[in-house]
Amino acid sequence: ESWRPDVLVSDSVSPDHDFYALVGKVATLESERGGRIPAVALTSVSRTDERLRDMLADVQRDVPKPVEPAVLTSEIARLTGRERRREQR
Repeated sequence: ESWRPDVLVSDSVSPDHDFYALVGKVATLESERGGRIPAVALTSVSRTDERLRDMLADVQRDVPKPVEPAVLTSEIARLTGRERRREQR
């Protein structure tokens, strides 16, 4: 809770951690404790998979792998509102 990134980005399938459990835990926090941090899941399967759709419920964006750096950067900019500020200039 002491570290609040602008966005959580992680591979949706990792042997080292459970991304969905982390996103779910963050989503249950009150906003002043970091509960409104958006999340991006890097996925290798389609959101049409019923089980995956349930796991991605708290994820704001899912980006298919392999991910292009420009696509990931664009998604992060959208989630943080930085893209809109650039357009308003």
